[in-house]
Amino acid sequence: MSYTAMQIVSEIMRQCNFENIGMTNLRLQMVLYYIQTKSLQDTGTPAFEDDFEAWRVGPVIRDVYWEFMRYVGLGIEFDDSILKKNRAPIDRKTSKLVHEILVLTRYFGAWDLAYRAKKTAAYRWSYIGGMTIPISKNRIKELGEMNLEKDG
Repeated sequence: MSYTAMQIVSEIMRQCNFENIGMTNLRLQMVLYYIQTKSLQDTGTPAFEDDFEAWRVGPVIRDVYWEFMRYVGLGIEFDDSILKKNRAPIDRKTSKLVHEILVLTRYFGAWDLAYRAKKTAAYRWSYIGGMTIPISKNRIKELGEMNLEKDG
């Protein structure tokens, strides 16, 4: 089944509400990046069709960023009208993938996740300072790294 990034965002926020996990716009971008990376690595297929761009802050899906920009660094509200508008039935496999990434990222801060995502080869090969270069799904599939091991 093919989803948009906003449909996956709606599922992320549904699960965050259930698990009492706060989500900022930056953190959301990184969670999406790791969902896409895991899906491409494990199945060879994307979890959603939208492409990331290599921004200074890390991998970003432009449309998702602009939809939630109004929250600045505050938590996105679980009952946001954009989330309701993009609610879609998500298959069990994709819902499980979202849950798995939320568990893996739960205790990392947004900037820590961004730092880790920026260290992945897929991002590094795409980033050119001051430009917004797309990060292809093939690049994520070939060079994507989870990079979520706890330090220490």
